[in-house]
Amino acid sequence: FALPCFDQSTYKTQYLSNTCFSKFDNAWSSFRAHSKYITSGKYAMLVQSRSKDYHSWANGLEQMGFSTEPNLSRKLVEIIEAFQLSELD
Repeated sequence: FALPCFDQSTYKTQYLSNTCFSKFDNAWSSFRAHSKYITSGKYAMLVQSRSKDYHSWANGLEQMGFSTEPNLSRKLVEIIEAFQLSELD
């Protein structure tokens, strides 16, 4: 997930181009950390809104600067719809 270092006491770290990223031993740890990262700290307000609308979440993540990816919201929605991931909610 290329998560920035956010909990250095729990996760290993690795620097790439002078940027600290969290490093994981396995996929489960990575998914768990991503869930913790996205539901706490600066992004906690998305969870608190209780919205299950993936468009709102995608817009919120883009507005909050979750990624430097241009058009993050549009790209997330396209992936969700292409793979019908909203059916899993």
